[in-house]
Amino acid sequence: MLVHVLLTEQQDFSHRLLEHLALVLVTSWLCRPSEIVNTFLNILSESNPNIRFNTEHGTWTTGVNTPFELIQGSKNYTIRDIAKNITCPTLVLDAEKDDSFPGQPKKVFDALTCPKKYVLSTEEGAEEHCQSGASALSNQRIFDWLDDTFQVKSS
Repeated sequence: MLVHVLLTEQQDFSHRLLEHLALVLVTSWLCRPSEIVNTFLNILSESNPNIRFNTEHGTWTTGVNTPFELIQGSKNYTIRDIAKNITCPTLVLDAEKDDSFPGQPKKVFDALTCPKKYVLSTEEGAEEHCQSGASALSNQRIFDWLDDTFQVKSS
């Protein structure tokens, strides 16, 4: 009930504050009833298109039906136990302002033991999730890495 009141009175709170509140609550949801999680995210999604998109996209791509199932299932998506088995050269792209998976690319990079390269986009419009806004720059960095990795010579 308190969460609903806070969200319906959101004109008193910035969207950024609500996002931080949601992040804090997400960390404790795994031990709470699914109805609380689903209700909270559904209410929050009404006013936050980013959360709505991430929830809808996440449930669709993972084949689950509710936000709670999405959060519970996310624990299964890890390379923690298999990173050591990856042997091919790997390019890990990160974006400074990624709000979907902040910090995750660096954790992946750190876990890899294979030949690897880490590219953090901080400028030139490529600092958003998937380097949105600067696809040409991002693609050039990827192609440059492929050329270097597979020793392709320019003619």
